[in-house]
Amino acid sequence: MEFYGGKSPKIASVHQFGLSEENRKDGKKIDYPARPLLGFTGEDVQMIEEIILAHLDR
Repeated sequence: MEFYGGKSPKIASVHQFGLSEENRKDGKKIDYPARPLLGFTGEDVQMIEEIILAHLDR
């Protein structure tokens, strides 16, 4: 998954996937853990499947 446009999408991508970046001041590498902003729980997936199947049964 990629994010496009400006600074905010880059920040979101780093948080979503847990990426490494260089500090602007001293150039040191910083490893960020993944902190997903987007995602589905098991309950979400089940609900989505039920909605889709109900729609297809019409």
